[in-house]
Amino acid sequence: GIDEFNNSIPFSPDTLMDDDRNDYEMFVDRYFTDSYWNIVIETHLDLYGTSGTYITEKTWKPIRHNQPFVIIGTIGSLSHLRDLGYKTFDGFIDESYDYEKTDHIRFTKALSVIHELNTKSLEELNEINFQIKDIVQHNSKLFNAPKRARLMKLIEQLLNNE
Repeated sequence: GIDEFNNSIPFSPDTLMDDDRNDYEMFVDRYFTDSYWNIVIETHLDLYGTSGTYITEKTWKPIRHNQPFVIIGTIGSLSHLRDLGYKTFDGFIDESYDYEKTDHIRFTKALSVIHELNTKSLEELNEINFQIKDIVQHNSKLFNAPKRARLMKLIEQLLNNE
């Protein structure tokens, strides 16, 4: 019963140490080569009512490793990624969940997207992934590109806002 359950936790999907799990460079190959989409459950769904975004290694891993994703996270997570130059999958999946202010509704709509993907045949998933290949490659290339220009832009913005 409950004692057996308690003795079996914490659950671990892999043998990585915590520091390695938090490193976007480290990943378990089978989770990226044996799946069509990555379901990212971010650290926060709501940043204490601030409507701010919070992107962690959980999102960067599929981007870095050429995998499409659905993010269950803070409002505007996908919008924030687009602001950084990344492309998302609107037109292939319904990304309207990203704009939902109510956490429960955003979460429910994201689950609906996941369910929709799960109802597709392997042939349909293969076709979608073929069609989004350029998006996935663009994101990985951008992630792996030097960050100097973006950092200089940020410094300029910070200096101009003093």
